[in-house]
Amino acid sequence: MRPFPATLAPLLILALQTACTAGSDNHATPAPSDRTSGVTPDPDATRPEQTAAPSPSAPDPCGLITGADIAAELGPGVGTGVPDMVGVFQSCTYQTPDNAARYYDVTVQSRAVDRDAFEQSVQAERLTTGVAPEKLDGPGKSAYDTGGILSFWSDDVQVTVLVTTPEGVDAMAAAQALGAKAVPRLGH
Repeated sequence: MRPFPATLAPLLILALQTACTAGSDNHATPAPSDRTSGVTPDPDATRPEQTAAPSPSAPDPCGLITGADIAAELGPGVGTGVPDMVGVFQSCTYQTPDNAARYYDVTVQSRAVDRDAFEQSVQAERLTTGVAPEKLDGPGKSAYDTGGILSFWSDDVQVTVLVTTPEGVDAMAAAQALGAKAVPRLGH
């Protein structure tokens, strides 16, 4: 079985976020043309920002799971984490070089959220993945396997971990081990 491509993880999570926020109005009505100058203002300048700003209470995912953690769990060769913002999640992706003897990558995401919203988002992932979330014993206070992606909640923070590994390596076990390292770093 081929591993889930990590490059699709942010898209999968973004699709989930879209499903969870369907019906909200994120678009302002563009301003009418400036009749005196004949210039129509840039419509993007009149819309609110489409990507949410990082929550000050959501920890940096590159600090929750480090390159050293990943190397200890999966082996050496992972590069520096690359931070990004994907929808409402702060994101950090680690990869080995494409020519590495053993290629793997890890995507970690975090966002501040209460437990009810976390549970609702996990259940909504069924719409995106077509797979029912499987309750796990950990890490954190509530954890699920959501179609190959670990999603857990602890101390008002949701963390998702996607590990793409070569065949023969249990990616979910690796994600859980890495997630367990993140829990004490949540800082709450």
